[in-house]
Amino acid sequence: MADAVDSATGVAAPLLGGFTLTLIGLIVSGPEDFRWAGWALLLLTLAVLLFVTCVQAGFWARRSRPESFVQLAEYYATSTGSYRIWVRVASDTYDTAIVLLFCGLGAVLAPVGQRDVGLRWVASGMCFAAAVAEVVWHFVARRRGRAQ
Repeated sequence: MADAVDSATGVAAPLLGGFTLTLIGLIVSGPEDFRWAGWALLLLTLAVLLFVTCVQAGFWARRSRPESFVQLAEYYATSTGSYRIWVRVASDTYDTAIVLLFCGLGAVLAPVGQRDVGLRWVASGMCFAAAVAEVVWHFVARRRGRAQ
């Protein structure tokens, strides 16, 4: 569990947040090039905010966890303390940010004009389908008790 939280909050969330922030800058500089620029900006901004929150939650989780992994396993299994809370916040914000990123990408890829319309709709639809799949995966995993 600790390794997964460290990877998500220390590597994946900052990387994806930076990518998303760069994409926001691209949209702001030329909104007329995007079919749903406003929606894309909203979804991607929410994703960036959640990625940053995920990083912060990971920081707070690392600050509150015990030093050894043996102690950590015992602490996590028996505690409702701050480590467990921050791990849940990190996990939930990361999962939600991924869904928003997929939706934002779908909005960005929706075609404008007459060029490559079919392919762009396919790419956009794939992003929205990935968002739905991520939501389903999240809830199925939670029901089975596998996600934290």
